[in-house]
Amino acid sequence: MEIRHLRYFIAVAEEMNVTRAAARLFLTQPTLSRQIRDLEKALDVELFLRSANGWKLSPAGIHFLPQARELLDLANQTTLSMRQFADCRQHVVAIGYIAPAFSGFLGKALPVFREKHPDIEVRLFELSPGAQIEELRAARLDIALLGHGCEPLRREFEVVSICQIPLEAVVPKGHPLADLETIELEKLRSQPFIGFLEATFPGRNEIITQ
Repeated sequence: MEIRHLRYFIAVAEEMNVTRAAARLFLTQPTLSRQIRDLEKALDVELFLRSANGWKLSPAGIHFLPQARELLDLANQTTLSMRQFADCRQHVVAIGYIAPAFSGFLGKALPVFREKHPDIEVRLFELSPGAQIEELRAARLDIALLGHGCEPLRREFEVVSICQIPLEAVVPKGHPLADLETIELEKLRSQPFIGFLEATFPGRNEIITQ
């Protein structure tokens, strides 16, 4: 017995006419009659009393009708529930980030987001800014937390400033700037420094040197 057999049986029981039931189900009359016979064979009972005047429910059919309706309702509810579950599972936001973004913003924002949107799955990927940009272009990331938004990116993507992360300078012990609490960027202009690979941190060196 399959779900479609329940639907076919209920239609015939409600219409009490195979021709009308077949039209309602968009089936031919012979096909519907065959499906009903298959159901009767599976249940090992006669569900309808057939005569020249038409079909009517047998005692077994009368007994089975409310159960068939209940089973069909359960099947439909289960189908709907699973579709909703599948839809929720498809609500995924893929976020790329760099470590400072997680400690400075993402770590605090995620619990709030999950509380407001429990049906959305958040997937996190720690990637360099360069890799995040590649993933954005390939539509494998929805959001990239890059740490900066240089002008070429603004022409290609929507760039929004969501927080500020302090920029720190690491200098050797004994360096003239080592004892300062804060360092003006102007004082670093003449200092040699280790920069970032352009492919990994596109535009970062340009922003710092400006």
